[in-house]
Amino acid sequence: MVYSEIVDLLLDNVKKIIFPEEWIKIDLTLSKHELFTLMLVERKGEISMSRIAEYVNVSMSTATGIVDRLVKNGFLVRNRTETDRRIVMISLTKKAEKVIEEIKSIGTRYISLVGDALTAEERAFIYSIFMKIISVINNDQQITEKSDNSEKLQRVVIE
Repeated sequence: MVYSEIVDLLLDNVKKIIFPEEWIKIDLTLSKHELFTLMLVERKGEISMSRIAEYVNVSMSTATGIVDRLVKNGFLVRNRTETDRRIVMISLTKKAEKVIEEIKSIGTRYISLVGDALTAEERAFIYSIFMKIISVINNDQQITEKSDNSEKLQRVVIE
């Protein structure tokens, strides 16, 4: 199978995985950055703005805009720390917890559906392939980031 066939196969079928019928009931008007932010905050419990900006890979002002929209829509709350009132910590609301739980529930259902159809050996093989895919992509991104940084920092000789 050639790579273009794999891409076509993914594009033809990815909507079945990413947009199953059950997701119609969930409010998914969130951007990818907003969704990643919610998922990060859910995992960490409470998190600083700088960690959000770093994780989502955006500037601090962009992260502030993302959080502003999520606060406005009732998904996040801002809390000042008692030890240093300048530090703002971000946490989820009950509304966000409910949406994330619904998303995870649907995702878990589909993973279980597929996993139950495989043998233990097949599941182990898919896991190892998935981990290899992640490793290759991470390595490529690190190489790209290094080359991007080296291109940005150019030495200019002034005579």
